[in-house]
Amino acid sequence: KGAGFFAVKQRQFDAWTNDKGKPGYGDGLWFIPGGGKLCWRAQWHGSWGVKGSMTCFEHRQAGKVIYQRKAPDGDWYVFERLKYGDYVTRKQNRVKAKL
Repeated sequence: KGAGFFAVKQRQFDAWTNDKGKPGYGDGLWFIPGGGKLCWRAQWHGSWGVKGSMTCFEHRQAGKVIYQRKAPDGDWYVFERLKYGDYVTRKQNRVKAKL
């Protein structure tokens, strides 16, 4: 479980996660290499320490339906959780305060 926010300003990426009961947060930059791909490079912080990673998702649209998969070979699924606005920073700040 988690969420990410892709800010327009300086292409800032912010996120929080709670994987198997272990809270963490990530911050970094996002970029669009083309071909429907959205990627981000982030530093993830949690009880495990700090770990850097790069993640990419591919997107396709059919009518009003957006499909997404984790690149390079994840399964395609309907992407339904797109929201406009920052629904991440408040929770990310709470996670930071606990770590």
